Amino acid sequence: MPKAYRWNLVCKTTLFLLCLILWAGCSEQSNQAPVISSMSVSPQSAGVGDYVQLVAVAIDANANDTLVYAWSTTGNQGTFTDASARVTNWLAQVTGDFEFSLTVGDGQPSTTATANITVGEPSIGSNPSTGPRRDSVRPKARASR
Repeated sequence: MPKAYRWNLVCKTTLFLLCLILWAGCSEQSNQAPVISSMSVSPQSAGVGDYVQLVAVAIDANANDTLVYAWSTTGNQGTFTDASARVTNWLAQVTGDFEFSLTVGDGQPSTTATANITVGEPSIGSNPSTGPRRDSVRPKARASR
């Protein structure tokens, strides 16, 4: 095989591999993390036995991506009606200060936001077996990033 031909083949192979590496790197970087544009906790203080409504609004630059939501709280206290929903309720079961954490992802990468709540003694009229009092889910918007 002539030397010029081998050199040409090496150059073309190297160029092909570099293009392939660049293309693979660009395609992985095109997936942007979702953005949590707002997260509300309503009410921001509650009593044991009260339900708290949590609402998230998230957007993703990749329109075809499906967003996955995951709610949690410090110490895993309380109960979520659906910890993987965009809108959920949380039943306060013990007193204290708690931090809600919301992670929103689209496969890779994900983003997280937090919000705080104070839970006091049981409110007059709250009954966990029948759900929230009529006045315990008044909307109070609070955005957090």
